[in-house]
Amino acid sequence: MTLASAALSKPSSAPRALTPKLMSTIFKVFFFFSKKEKFQMLGLIFLMFIGAGLEVFGIGLILPLVALLKNPAVIESHEIARWFYNASGAASPKEFIVFAVIGLLVFNIVKNIYMFSLFSLQYKFGYGIQIALSKRLFRAYMHAPYTFHLQRNSAQLQSNVIDRVLGVLTGAIFPFLMLMSESLVMGTFLAMLLAMQPATALAVFTVIGLTACAFFYSVRRKLEELGKIQVERNERIIKWVNQGLGGIKDAKVLGREEFFVDALGENMFWFSRAQSRFGIINQSPRFFIETLAIIAMLVIVSAILVQGYEAEFLLSALALFAASAFRLLPSINRIVAALAGLRHCTAAVNAVYQDLVLLEEKRTGPTFAAPIKSAFNRSIELKNISYQYPATAKPAIAGISLTIAKGQSVGFVGPSGAGKTTLIDLFLGLLYPTQGEILADGVTIHSHLAGWQRNVGYIAQTIYLCDDTIRRNIAFGLPDHQIKEDEVRSALEAAQLRDLVDQLPNGLDTVVGERGVRLSGGERQRIGIARALYHNPDILVLDEATSSLDYATEREVTTAIDRLSGYKTLIIIAHRFSTVKGCDEIYSLRAGGLIGKVSYDELTAEVNK
Repeated sequence: MTLASAALSKPSSAPRALTPKLMSTIFKVFFFFSKKEKFQMLGLIFLMFIGAGLEVFGIGLILPLVALLKNPAVIESHEIARWFYNASGAASPKEFIVFAVIGLLVFNIVKNIYMFSLFSLQYKFGYGIQIALSKRLFRAYMHAPYTFHLQRNSAQLQSNVIDRVLGVLTGAIFPFLMLMSESLVMGTFLAMLLAMQPATALAVFTVIGLTACAFFYSVRRKLEELGKIQVERNERIIKWVNQGLGGIKDAKVLGREEFFVDALGENMFWFSRAQSRFGIINQSPRFFIETLAIIAMLVIVSAILVQGYEAEFLLSALALFAASAFRLLPSINRIVAALAGLRHCTAAVNAVYQDLVLLEEKRTGPTFAAPIKSAFNRSIELKNISYQYPATAKPAIAGISLTIAKGQSVGFVGPSGAGKTTLIDLFLGLLYPTQGEILADGVTIHSHLAGWQRNVGYIAQTIYLCDDTIRRNIAFGLPDHQIKEDEVRSALEAAQLRDLVDQLPNGLDTVVGERGVRLSGGERQRIGIARALYHNPDILVLDEATSSLDYATEREVTTAIDRLSGYKTLIIIAHRFSTVKGCDEIYSLRAGGLIGKVSYDELTAEVNK
């Protein structure tokens, strides 16, 4: 039995490297590509095929050069060599050898320039995918139903958009490109070596291939486990950093700084441990494969000597395989590393893939591009409205029916858990009723939700302010060239902020700090009012907008709101009864149901009992 047949008689486990999970990961990577990017990918594969041909051709030129150096007389005995000799115009075989060496040098320079350009294109393509994928995922989150955000931690979503997408790039897209490129090189090298030395080529590739596949197969589950640990711990790291810095005032007052530091440290330990173990596993194949390659080379030499071949043949074969090994060993290492990377990033790929499938394929909401404000001329009607949150035992509100005329101010009061905020979220279109419908001028608001929301201004209990200027906070989410200065000034006036802004050195360009830390509570609330009024909505919804303020500041904000009564339809949720004192109608909520209309005097009388 020959060396080649002995090697080929062993059952090949190469297909086992492409396990179902690995194939699933590769399929999901393709899902991340747009149609344009898939065509670009095909173009890259074509360029990789050319690169592989250049690599093989460059190695293939070494054998005739060695033969020429050893015996210049080969020029006369070999027809192709003689043709090149005549075409070169060389005066002697020695001069032709110089031309051949220079030609090989020029070829390798051109080849390496091409390969470097191809490498650059791959990186440009990969980072383009990262940008597109981050935007695509963030867009999916921004347009996701409000209930999705109620059930997910923002640290997890933040981690997905930034770290998971980066993990997909470094752990899946780049390894996939590397796998394609190096597989083409390996395939073309195998074809060349099979043509020159079929038996020994098959033996070497079979032994090394089996070793590489066996190594990958033995560590595949560990790689996936390490990747899962990294995903989970990274999310916790972001969560603890956000919570520690977000609650810095309480942490310092209570002396709890080290609690957050320790929590971060613990998760960093497990994250780094998983990362280091993956690095060790990823680098391990190189040592085994290089050792095995040396053993294989010795076996080849022994086999050639045993079979009685001449030293000339041995020298040529060794030169060919030494040059091939110089290029092939890095390829084999990269292929194993690419397979390991794809398996390791399974958790990151799944996290991004599952959210995209969930939010893109099941998205039924409107597009939010340039919505036109819906007409509102008569009334808002709630018809037997009920809503039950996912995974809860009973509805948050049930069977509410009422009508609000345009220009009315309506207040809703009730204890915590009565369903007030749920009712507001239904008004805003953030939640879809599980029963009943909300009509504006007889038309359901969900028939053109973006237009309805354009007609509603919302003022929350806690106003979210960006670390940016007052102008940009009022025109929240608009680029500078779309901000209308007149509308900003009108909103300032209506919110009674004009005097404050005029006193500031930088006026509307004053930076408010993170979450408006440089402003008082009342100033933040009035910026919230100005933001709500910027688009001149017909309806203002106030969700306990003054409950966190002291009484003096509340009076200032309430005065600003009262000035809008009669001009805007006001829907006010309040704990403090003083906030709804000026309302045309007041409704009492309890345990998700509407008790009925009450007067301000009845409210205060009940409190004084």
